[in-house]
Amino acid sequence: MALFIVLVVCLSCLILFSLWNRRHAKGKLPPGPTPLPIIGNILQLDIKDIAKSLSFYFSIYSLMSSNGNETVFSFSKIY
Repeated sequence: MALFIVLVVCLSCLILFSLWNRRHAKGKLPPGPTPLPIIGNILQLDIKDIAKSLSFYFSIYSLMSSNGNETVFSFSKIY
């Protein structure tokens, strides 16, 4: 029982640290879908039409993958 309590406390501390770290991360990122731990946004994307699934976030958005944060710029008009 004591081991279970220790594991719950450690897991709670990790979750709180992760949430605090996201809010106080250096730099601001463009809006994007909320990533899941470790796997990022891969489950939230429509692989057949990625542009359609991210059109909600306008022409600049950020994604998180195993390699880190990626910022995507997608403009339909070229000047």
